[in-house]
Amino acid sequence: MAKNDWRLLFPDCSVETIPMALSDHSAILLKLEGDARSCAPRRDYFKFDSCWANEEQCREIMKRIWEKEDDSFSAKVGEIGISLGDWQRSRRGQAKREERRLRSYLLRLDSGSVMDMSCELRRKALVDLKEIMDKDENYWLQRSRVAWLKDGDRNSSFFHARANRRRKKNWIEGLQRDGGLV
Repeated sequence: MAKNDWRLLFPDCSVETIPMALSDHSAILLKLEGDARSCAPRRDYFKFDSCWANEEQCREIMKRIWEKEDDSFSAKVGEIGISLGDWQRSRRGQAKREERRLRSYLLRLDSGSVMDMSCELRRKALVDLKEIMDKDENYWLQRSRVAWLKDGDRNSSFFHARANRRRKKNWIEGLQRDGGLV
């Protein structure tokens, strides 16, 4: 098939590259159904967060939307973006409230008398708190990668600051033995 023969097979489709101002990469815009929009405009473009992959609610939302037979591909992607964005905002708010509740609960347990039951309740609360904090850490880890992609990886001051910070973080100044430094 020649370079532009795909246009004959998909006449309503187009591909564009969008240069990024602060990066040496370009985004690719693929329009599958011409210029007609089949869904309401979104507040932001769709970004799938890797921290959603292990969430059952995320899978249910995607399955419910994807199984709609009468919607087009782009309408489904648009609806998934809106639904998952709303779900994420709700989920993060709920996680913050649950974290505050668990921290308060742990303080009450720590201020009370020590019993086998309170130790078990404290252990369970700590496990739940760790799970919430791990999810939050995964969320912010991906956010930092998004910043990296947005700000670019060219020979810029941003790139040098990130590289130097990592080098300082990975530096071992010395080894310590029983008596002191080696």
